[in-house]
Amino acid sequence: MNVKKELENYRSTLARVKYLEVEIKKVKDRIEALEEELRKNDGLKETDQDIIEAMVLGRKIDGMPKGTGITDKTASTAINYKKVKEKLAKPKLKQPIYDELNRLRRTKEEYENELKEKKGVIDKLKAVVYALSSEEKFVIKKKYVEGFSYATIASLFEETFKKERTSVTMQNYRERGIEKMQKIIGE
Repeated sequence: MNVKKELENYRSTLARVKYLEVEIKKVKDRIEALEEELRKNDGLKETDQDIIEAMVLGRKIDGMPKGTGITDKTASTAINYKKVKEKLAKPKLKQPIYDELNRLRRTKEEYENELKEKKGVIDKLKAVVYALSSEEKFVIKKKYVEGFSYATIASLFEETFKKERTSVTMQNYRERGIEKMQKIIGE
């Protein structure tokens, strides 16, 4: 792990972690919704009475066309009843739902792996910062977590520690801090 590089990317890494957490929740919610749809997707539960009534009155059932070209309603109903009932009893095609579920599960796994990696980097950086002097911690935090310039850090340093220091001194504290952190991580 390159400590300097990871510190420079610290804020964007934190932002990516937050983004991944939100996206994982969205994907989980969508997976749950699709799984629920699969559980409920056993075909329509229309009664014989409902089917016959719909056919006679010309009402659509589940997108079925209302006419067959036969003008006598009784004959039309008798001829088409079995076909209509069989079509309504069949569940909707489930393969597209399974395909979507598999895609979402892969996406969720990729997001979770990336999230684990990013959190690991953040945790390592937070752990090794404890080895730094208070001055080095201050500079590292102000530079990489809060994004201040060295001139601003020098002003804040003076207010906090009651010691006047230059921008160059702030850079030196940063360099020493990064070197210590890199030695602890040892990569």
